[in-house]
Amino acid sequence: MASLGAGSLSNAELLAIILGNGTRGINVVEVCRGILSNSGGSLSSLSAMTGDSLSSVKGIGRIKAQKIAAAFELGRRFCAEIGPAPLTINGPRSIYDLMMPLLKGLDKEEFWSVFLNARNRVIQKEKMSVGGTNSTVIDVKILTRRALETKASSVVMVHNHPSGDPWPSPADAKETAAVHKALKTFEIDLLDHVIVGHGRYYSFAEEKSFAE
Repeated sequence: MASLGAGSLSNAELLAIILGNGTRGINVVEVCRGILSNSGGSLSSLSAMTGDSLSSVKGIGRIKAQKIAAAFELGRRFCAEIGPAPLTINGPRSIYDLMMPLLKGLDKEEFWSVFLNARNRVIQKEKMSVGGTNSTVIDVKILTRRALETKASSVVMVHNHPSGDPWPSPADAKETAAVHKALKTFEIDLLDHVIVGHGRYYSFAEEKSFAE
């Protein structure tokens, strides 16, 4: 890594640097190959593995499992940072690209709001709630209050489906309509509600499925 840079290393080797050491009779790179084997070689699957699942790999205890979880969380936070130039939302694909790194590989639904100014530039992204594997709660009053506090001209709702299928449920449609109505009272637009799946998304605006 010192000679060629981090980009020259395999996933197992990068994990080995994070973990630092292996276990008796197995070096750290072999331990990390075992971890990746258990996740089918997918970093997305690895990020969603529980501490118990990770600990089932020989050489991985509670501390090493926590180190892996911490590394993925740092990666998500890195992707969440907005740089000096405000990001501009110009359609559902840009919303998906913005939020996918934060929602990829999660085993629970998370609901986020993205608050935009009059030029559709991102003012702030905010996690509003965390639910179970197939539902989350959207508090319309809190979302509306945060839109007013951030002086947003419009809002984008975003949440993930851990199943990977972004098709909206009846509850998703109902909550979208409720938020749309509440924001409209204060002359704030609900620009879109994007549901993030595995490599794809559903856009209420694109599908023209907002309910009055």
